[in-house]
Amino acid sequence: MNYFERISIRRQTFTIAVILIIMSETLQLQPMHTRRPDQVNQSIDCAFRYLQSEFPSGYIHHGLGSSYEFMPATSTFELVVALRRDFDEISTLDVGAGAGGFITNSGCWRDEDVAHGISAYDYRKEMAMVEITNLTRRLNGNYFVANAETMDEIPGLLPKYNLVVSRWMLRHLIEPIGTLEQMANRVAVGGILAFDRFRWRSYEGSDAEPKTETILDGLEAGGYCIDLDFQPGMQKVLEATRDLTGVPDVIIRRTDDTNPVRFNIDPVSDEVPVGTFFPRAKYLPIC
Repeated sequence: MNYFERISIRRQTFTIAVILIIMSETLQLQPMHTRRPDQVNQSIDCAFRYLQSEFPSGYIHHGLGSSYEFMPATSTFELVVALRRDFDEISTLDVGAGAGGFITNSGCWRDEDVAHGISAYDYRKEMAMVEITNLTRRLNGNYFVANAETMDEIPGLLPKYNLVVSRWMLRHLIEPIGTLEQMANRVAVGGILAFDRFRWRSYEGSDAEPKTETILDGLEAGGYCIDLDFQPGMQKVLEATRDLTGVPDVIIRRTDDTNPVRFNIDPVSDEVPVGTFFPRAKYLPIC
């Protein structure tokens, strides 16, 4: 073996070692929502209590529509149609369901399907909205008034769904990326994750504002890929936003769930005043 061959082998060995270290670090990461500092958890609890007691009048979305629209020009109805090619029965989780327009859409669902929705505010109190969506009549226990930011603690949800969607919700949260991580891990193999654009200013580390690339890398490591047959334009959109500090509308398919989705991002530390980094925190009532 000559000198150059030895150098080549050493380089290959080094490259493999680096890859294994990165994979090991990813697997050792604990879920983001379990790494939240106490101050962040207190803000999350405070926001949830507030939304349970007050009608969210400042929200644009109340969940009255029978379908959501994601860019580029894709509706949740189309997502359901696409999934029916692969699944006889479809299970769906709408995170931020509001009054439940999508999960009660009789044009989407069959009797054997499961359509679950999470809402921080109980829209069953609003009779005018209940009449629009037939919320109390159609859901039969599939409507969860609960905190999406601690989704893994909600009893009654399925371990996996074929479709997990969220529209006009992540942007309202105290710690949205940890919530997105929980959503992503609820998607079954062959299923679809769809969420709309949001930005963040609430994380720290080597980069105080993690790039979109960090989110996309975490999803890829958790078995997600772009379905070019279904979303031919998604690759260009995501490539163009990798260096930004926010994500566009994302529709992505999970092909492998061997590894969980883990984002290598740390929530803001206890020492930093919450109002400094969390845009919503300064608007919350004192608990």
